[in-house]
Amino acid sequence: MLQAVPEQRNFFDRKTALEQPLVRSRLPCTDRPGRLDVTEYPIRADSDVKHAHFSLRASLAAFGTALALLALPAALAAQQDGAKGVVEALHETLLEGMKRAEELKVSGRFTLFKPAIERRFNMRLMTAIASGKHWRTASEDERRHLVDAFTRFSTGTYAARFSSWSGESFEIVGRRPGPGSTVIVDARIRRTGGDDPVALSYVVRRFGDRWQIVDVLLDGGISELAVKRSEFSSILAGEGIDGLVKSLTARTDAVLAKGA
Repeated sequence: MLQAVPEQRNFFDRKTALEQPLVRSRLPCTDRPGRLDVTEYPIRADSDVKHAHFSLRASLAAFGTALALLALPAALAAQQDGAKGVVEALHETLLEGMKRAEELKVSGRFTLFKPAIERRFNMRLMTAIASGKHWRTASEDERRHLVDAFTRFSTGTYAARFSSWSGESFEIVGRRPGPGSTVIVDARIRRTGGDDPVALSYVVRRFGDRWQIVDVLLDGGISELAVKRSEFSSILAGEGIDGLVKSLTARTDAVLAKGA
């Protein structure tokens, strides 16, 4: 059993003791037998003890750094797995719509895709980026109407784009850190008949406990969100938020009216 070290005033006087480094030693708690308490007490900083004290501190620091470095790959892998899972879930829904394309028609694919688009993409953030400075000056009602219109428009685009299936499949080919706190998930659509696969990359970010897509990069890095922002800027400049809402609504309705 560890015993308390008796006070030894002959080692140093009170002034010297106050100048010494403090170390922690586990001593038995006298009023509660069997329980260990932590008590601070000074020791002499002679050459041997001082060397041992700083060697221990350096060793502990090095050990802590090593543990942190070992934890980094695991944390990064877990982060990238979360981003990958969002993309895989989106791909599953898109593939289902493609395989059932003739049965569902465009309106059915729209209905199938819309909940997935709303869950897998952060449509509010994407709408804010696509509308630029006009978002900052818009009222909350205008913002809500614009998010709804942009969500319908994006869903209609996917419903029109993924309109058939002839053996295509989605494949995740890599994950990597993106700008800021994002993760880029690289994927491709494998086609049949010897055609080259279609490469695309998803920019994914964590919001609270949920991972969501904030942009899609096509053809080696063309941002769909940047293209939309450029496209919307002229409408916003001339007709404002209401004009863009009307334009997106009309274009979505035209897609759904095709019926294919």
